[in-house]
Amino acid sequence: MNYLFTPSPGEVLADFPALRSSLEEWAPGRSGPLQAYVDADLVCFVIRGAGRVKAPHARENREQGFAALCQVCVPAGTLFQLENTGNQPLRFLQTTAPNSTPSSSTPPAQPQEPVLVCPWPGDKGFPRNERQRGGILVFQPNFECDYHSHDRAEEVFYFFEGEGDVTVEGQVLRVGPGDAVVTPADAKHKFKTFDQTLGMWLMVAPNLVPSHTFYKQLEDGSWERLPPKA
Repeated sequence: MNYLFTPSPGEVLADFPALRSSLEEWAPGRSGPLQAYVDADLVCFVIRGAGRVKAPHARENREQGFAALCQVCVPAGTLFQLENTGNQPLRFLQTTAPNSTPSSSTPPAQPQEPVLVCPWPGDKGFPRNERQRGGILVFQPNFECDYHSHDRAEEVFYFFEGEGDVTVEGQVLRVGPGDAVVTPADAKHKFKTFDQTLGMWLMVAPNLVPSHTFYKQLEDGSWERLPPKA
């Protein structure tokens, strides 16, 4: 199975019931329609360029700018509009949890939840709920995390800084800026860095608790599943 992608604009990376992710690129001056995902959260990780998000019926922050390495988080049900306000293409990873298409443009009777723009570094405002969790993660040089999986939850990674190895179900994948890795539910994976940091954006959906299952390697090379942990 192919877990590693170097996506081009318009390419779909993940297409699961709980998670859909694609790479988008908009020309300067382009604006999207006023729309809402009624039953799904939308998160856009901005890779390049600058733009603005409008949420005319939100209770606050009805118009916000964003730039590269920002996350634009639109809660389910909130009407929003994206536009490229820069002089270069706006490239972003667009991810919905669960997998959904816009299904409303009707003004609400009550003020809606605001859109969140979370810059990096410092993305502590990134929303986490039962539909999804994620954000920006940076591993330090010469680090290796434990082999783990997410029961009944898929995960998508996009790498923007550094170089490292990602092991998925025994396959070792070399990754760097512009690469993406998608792990299906229950797929074991881990990360290893070299002499530089490895920066990535990620989303797991759905966000189940406990969230992580770890593994212990036995003498015969097989892996023993350990009790899940939060």
